[in-house]
Amino acid sequence: MKDVVVISEDQQVFRMFSSALAHLPVHFTWLGNIDEAAGILRTERPDFVFFAVRNIVLMNNWLGRYKGFKLKIPFICFTSYQSWERRELLWMAGAAEVVELPRLKKEFLIIIENIFSRRSGPTDKKEMTGSLSVFNVIDLIQTFEDSHKNGIIHLRSCGNEAEMLFNKGRLVNVHFGSRDPLDAVRVMSVWQEGDFTIKMDKVRHAEMIKLENQQVILECQNYLMKREKIIHSLREKDLVYYAAPMLDFEQIGPMARKYILFFKDGKTITDFIEYSIDAPLRILSDIERWLKKNWLLKKTHYKEQLYLLKKNENRSAVSKLLQRVFSKENDKVNISYSTDIQEETGMDDDGFILKKEQKDYYFSNTELLDTFIELLEKSR
Repeated sequence: MKDVVVISEDQQVFRMFSSALAHLPVHFTWLGNIDEAAGILRTERPDFVFFAVRNIVLMNNWLGRYKGFKLKIPFICFTSYQSWERRELLWMAGAAEVVELPRLKKEFLIIIENIFSRRSGPTDKKEMTGSLSVFNVIDLIQTFEDSHKNGIIHLRSCGNEAEMLFNKGRLVNVHFGSRDPLDAVRVMSVWQEGDFTIKMDKVRHAEMIKLENQQVILECQNYLMKREKIIHSLREKDLVYYAAPMLDFEQIGPMARKYILFFKDGKTITDFIEYSIDAPLRILSDIERWLKKNWLLKKTHYKEQLYLLKKNENRSAVSKLLQRVFSKENDKVNISYSTDIQEETGMDDDGFILKKEQKDYYFSNTELLDTFIELLEKSR
């Protein structure tokens, strides 16, 4: 049986906890404010503290008081919708998780059951698992720091796998493909799906990251803020775009080619944001440039290019041959040593005289030729 103290001015919220989770082995105690909680928390020592406060200012005040108690009881913040920056402040204050007060009972049950299905942090047990939707990478770093243990966290998200290695609670290395360890942990901080497994050990892992945990967390937070800023700046994120059919993919870099081809059959920018979760930030920044260069097209322009390509492919072999035979390029220029001024059309740097070789069997009426080709195409 787990003991949970719910600190909330709203008794209805407490009743939602106790009634919706009656099937779980959990005992809930309601405390109306932090003053009521002060003495009880020091004596009863519950397994969890739930702060259920919609007003973010009041939440921060109560957390400040709670931190002053210097208890090692994990706490979770349930509040109204908050911006990423405000959620970050709650995490930095030590919250194990920040959960928006849900409107749907089903959603509420999933969140709480996930929280109770995992431990509150690394313990003396050799292995434990959890969900990245509950504890993200930043939370895991903070939690491991509190444990002062050596170990490895294996992470799996959307087909990606990575490892974070710790010495005495400090993150010292990250394995994620061929990425630099610090760059890897920045990218992994975006992961909100998947699971993790913590394995304790007594190995002294190679120290490849020289920063302290709080500096690493700050790097991750800055990365997340930059990413959110770029995403927020993107317009028409739910509009379908297509890779331009006439785009010469050989003329662009391999990385840009890979991501532009994602739009080949039509995708939204929202789809791309989810697809490129592990991509460098500059890839997200490049979307605006791709749109301006018409490398990505809206459906109408995409269809226009497809039509032109199809029209070009359907041109008859005869019309192609005629254009080649009667092309102005057939006014060939020959190099000659002749000094006949009347034939001269120019002189190069070496004194050679250039003269245009006119042949009477070349057809020069290009307007009539264009009309002939057009009629030929229509007759097919």
